[in-house]
Amino acid sequence: DDGLTSTSRSVMKMFGEVKYFFERDPLGQKVVDLLKELEEVFQLLR
Repeated sequence: DDGLTSTSRSVMKMFGEVKYFFERDPLGQKVVDLLKELEEVFQLLR
């Protein structure tokens, strides 16, 4: 299905841009660190 293919392609492109932002942008890196800390907290709470 062409509609599905183009949708998944645009989703992958979006993920690529978000990944680039988190790798390159200082603010993005802070967000990543925050998410890692939250993940650790949730694992401790389990």
